[in-house]
Amino acid sequence: HTAKALWLIYLLLTVFEILFLTLAGMPVFDAVCNSFTTMAAGGFSPHPLSIMGYQNPAITWIISLFMLLAGANFALQYKFFIKGKFRSLLSNDEFRFYLAVITISSLLLCFFLLRSQNSTFSTSLRDSVFQIMPAQHWMKQILLPAGQSRKLSIPKPSVLSARLRSTRISHLQPTIGITYSMT
Repeated sequence: HTAKALWLIYLLLTVFEILFLTLAGMPVFDAVCNSFTTMAAGGFSPHPLSIMGYQNPAITWIISLFMLLAGANFALQYKFFIKGKFRSLLSNDEFRFYLAVITISSLLLCFFLLRSQNSTFSTSLRDSVFQIMPAQHWMKQILLPAGQSRKLSIPKPSVLSARLRSTRISHLQPTIGITYSMT
């Protein structure tokens, strides 16, 4: 039953993202491709300039929202979206911490962009949220590796540095490129 519930959330998020991206003006094929990579935090796009190549702020915000949802606990989302337990997300410590980290990081990057570039607050905020969202996915992999309890805990520095050393750089920078192995 749990696996079906999690797949249902994944499927619903993917379908709704495809729908919203299409409504925002993205071609259907691109919407499907971008939706699959958004859910996996892959950062790949069929457009040569990635998401910024569409030159559509709505598309960037939609993808940012779905990256936020893709990184959140699917069991909580099942309770929220399917069971109608609307307090389940905001009363959960893990989700509140997740939102706090994203909000604080995005605002810090936004203010840095405002100071270093000649752009508006809304453009800086959009770009900072879009850049922070993939980073939170790989940070979860480092802080909470597979099989570890989902309790909120920060590992000891020695454990964290060992995880960082064992993490391939291609996982840390998903938007830079793909490494293929022909073995």
